[in-house]
This record gives sequence, C-alpha cells and structure tokens, in this order.
Amino acid sequence: MTFHKWILAWMLCTFFVWSVQAQFYVQTLLADELKMGRVRTIIEDVNSKSLFIKAGIFPNDVFGEVYRILKVSGRDKVTNIKDFTLLDQYASVFGRTMKLDGSYCYYSMRDINISSKNPDSVGWNYGVLDLEGNQIIDKKIPLKPVNGSVYFCLGLELVKNGEVILWGVGIPPDRDPAINDPYITWVRLKRDGSFVSGPHFYKPPGVVTWAIPTDATLDIDSMMVMVYDSKNGGREKYLLKITENDRIETTMHMPLGHAESNEDAKLCVTKDGHFIVVNYDFQDLQKRILTRIDRNNNIVWEKSFDLPTGIVYGFYRTNVSNIYINRIIEAQNGDILLCGSNSVIDSFFIPKANKKILTSINSSSFIARFSKSGDLLWRHFLIDQHDDGKLNKIILNDIIESYDGNIIVAGGLGVKNTPEESRPFYMKLGPNGCFDDQCSYVDKWWYFPPDISSASDNQDTPDRLKVYPNPGSDQVTIVLPDLGNTNHNIRYSVMDLKGQTHIRGVLESINTVINTQFLSSGIYIITLQDEQGKIWQGKWVKN
Repeated sequence: MTFHKWILAWMLCTFFVWSVQAQFYVQTLLADELKMGRVRTIIEDVNSKSLFIKAGIFPNDVFGEVYRILKVSGRDKVTNIKDFTLLDQYASVFGRTMKLDGSYCYYSMRDINISSKNPDSVGWNYGVLDLEGNQIIDKKIPLKPVNGSVYFCLGLELVKNGEVILWGVGIPPDRDPAINDPYITWVRLKRDGSFVSGPHFYKPPGVVTWAIPTDATLDIDSMMVMVYDSKNGGREKYLLKITENDRIETTMHMPLGHAESNEDAKLCVTKDGHFIVVNYDFQDLQKRILTRIDRNNNIVWEKSFDLPTGIVYGFYRTNVSNIYINRIIEAQNGDILLCGSNSVIDSFFIPKANKKILTSINSSSFIARFSKSGDLLWRHFLIDQHDDGKLNKIILNDIIESYDGNIIVAGGLGVKNTPEESRPFYMKLGPNGCFDDQCSYVDKWWYFPPDISSASDNQDTPDRLKVYPNPGSDQVTIVLPDLGNTNHNIRYSVMDLKGQTHIRGVLESINTVINTQFLSSGIYIITLQDEQGKIWQGKWVKN
C-alpha cells in the first residue's frame, strides 16, 4: 500500500470511529472517587438536552447507599449538583426517586442521618433543586417509629393540582412491628413542601401476608397508580390508584403465574391509557411475560422473548436465569422498551489461553424492544469480560428514550480485572440497542465494540491491537503498536468466537493487510505474538 493510500485509509477509519463514538458512547462517572457505585435513575431535560442522574455510592464505613445528583451537559461535562448526607438502606430498585418538570429537579428518599443513632431521626426527605443545583426546598417529613417500626420511601410522583406524593412502605401505629407485615404508605405535599395529608396506610383486602408496592407512575388523569404483587395466598397482581382524596381504587388485578421470583414488579402506562406489566410464565419459571391490559381489565396481548441456549455441563439448557425487569417505558412511536438484570452461564473463548472456559455471573443485564402490537423487535443480553475470561458486572437499572430517538441506559459497570469495584455509568445506543445500524457486535451475546470502550477498559494499554477498517469486509489492516520496542518477527492469527483459527501468518510489514474475503460475517479475534511472547489483541467485525 502506498503512503498516500495508507493516509487515506487511516483518515477514513479515524472518521468512522469518531463519528460513531460522537453519536453512541459509554460514559463512566466518579471513577476517581469510589470503589462501588451505580446509577439508580436517569432523566433527560428536553430543553437543555442535559442528563440528570441520581447515582448511588457505597461508603466503606456504613451499611447502605449514599446518593449524589449529577448533571451531564453534552457528552461528558459532569457537574455535581447535590451531595446527600443521608443514607438509604433499602438498596433494591423500585420507583423513581427523582423527577424533572422543566424548571426544577425533585427528589425523595428515606432520611437517616449517617452520624445519628437516634431512631427518632428517621423520616422521609423531600427536596427541590433548580436545574443548576441551587437548593430551593429541603424538607424532612418526620415519621417517628412506633415500637421499632420502619418506614421506607420508595419513590415520588408529581401528581395533579400542584401536589407531590411520596410513597413507600411502613407499619401503621396500631400494628405489631414485630410482625413483618408492611402496608402501602404515602404522604401528600404541595410542590413547595407544604404539608397536605398523611401518612396514609393501605393494604388490599384479602392480602394477609408480606407484600409491598414496587413501582409507580402517573395515570392518564395525572393521578398516581402503583403496582403491587401479592406472592402468597391468593397470588395476585394489583394496580392501585391513589385518588385526590387519598382513597385507594383497584384499577386492575390478575393472577400471578408463580411466586418463586423475587422480582420487583414494574409498571408503564401508555399514552392511550393501557397498562404494561410483567407476569410470569406458568410453564417456564425463567421466562417473563410482558402483558398489555386495557382500561376494562382485558388482556390485549401477552408476549415474551427468547433466551440464549447452549451446552452447559454436557446438557442443553438456557444460558440465562434470574431475569428481573428493572424498568419499562413507552417510546414516542408507541414501542415498549425495557431493561433489567439476569444471571449468565456459558463457555467463552479466551484467546490468551487459546481455549474456552465455562464461566458465570449473577450480575449481567439485557435490553429489549417490543412494538405497540407486542411483536418482539429485538432483545440483547449484554456481556463484558475480564482478561482472564471471567464475566464483568453489568447492571442496567434505568432506560430512557432520548430526544433524538436513540436509547440511553444506565446502571453499574464493573472495573476490568478488578471484580470488587464498579462505577456508575450510562451509555447511548441506537434505536436498535446497538452502536451501529448493523448491530455488528451482537451475535448470541451483545459485546462492547473495540473502538467504543466499556467503562472498564483502559484504551491506552500496550496490548490493545488497532485494526482497520472495523467493521470491514474483504481485507483488514493490522497496525503494529509500540514499534520502537518490538522486533518484527511477529506471528498473527485470526480466530472466531468459537476458538477456531481461520488465518495464520507472519507480519511482513509495519501495516500488514490480511485478505478476509473468504471469512463468514461475524466477530473475530486478531492476535499478534512476538518472539518474547508479548501478545496484542483486538476484535474485528466482518460485515
């Protein structure tokens, strides 16, 4: 290849990588400040196009999660607009505890001062910030425990008449706190923080065992509706509405498929007033059934998505389990988007070891998209790997549709080769859930492309191999890194993800061009090794 052609190819490759990364990307947060963290809620301000993120941080000296609200302008200008000295010990993913209304950011949480051991300090916290982070309202709603009872604030909703409802669970004063029998609990305020009513307590008639609300949103009349699963006794799913006079109406109830799941049920109300909920397959305990219900309590459709399968310990089985749906939303065109977490077990090829290993993890994730009529458009199970082949943590807690129709997901992502650490992160994907139109890095599993780093990747590591064009078709050029410290007797190989080697050779120039016309479309690992055993690797996609 002549020098001018090489420069042209390099420019085209650089433009491709830059243009893709400029539109779709991964962004980590607070990497220099903590060992463990995650995004709990992400919201986009439609006016400024900024992202508001509620991140959870796990201090070393306390049990629980301390929150921070961040504002992200552009791609990576991160502003810390609120630090909390409050502790939330209920670490599961329930409703949204942060909302925007165009001018202000509203938040709620259980209020326990970290430095206080006084049980009388327990209450719920309600606050309002302007969009630059200036505190407008900071109010504590005292909920003095009765005989050791506990109150958890699980979310807030901006309801009609300029009011806000803080909701969660608690034990009524007339109940024995020694019995684990929580009630739906809520407090109604004006948005300026002035008190309206509460705390109120409610439990559906006939529910005699432990059950709690796990998600809430606004109905089409701007009143709050919540989902409530009773998994013992009658095993029913309820949709309950809090009326303007603080009464509870049962909007819908239906039988639950089974009670073995510990999943926290989620809820979406569509623009036409239908409810989207999750039920459980009566035959397959691993499957989740997305269910659309109209205002007359009729099921419009019930749909699920297929699960990856393979050979594990000599048996053909599903490769994922423990599927929890963490968020359901409606896109502008009426499609349904969802994200969640799951466990994974499968065999993955490790180029450095030149073999497959069976590995598993309990903290991986998925994203999926259904049409308005219930057709599955796509589903992706996400995978990231450490250098030794073991799986890295990816937990998706929230999903939104951006103003441009693309998708933003957020949660926690492990640090590469450091399994005990994780970072809050978010990433912007196309409407297909991928980094390009072809979903080039998705086969059985969804992978991070090599030119769009995962939060755990260090792009400056000396063993990272650069290849272009990527994706490509008939040929690929290998750019040898670190030329000054490398001899040129270097062998190369091209393997697929099953571990089969398709091409071998010796580099004959600084930038060797490999003919790949005969390769099938897919993902390949290109490996270089010099005489001293130094290894470089990179992923390449054949279109």
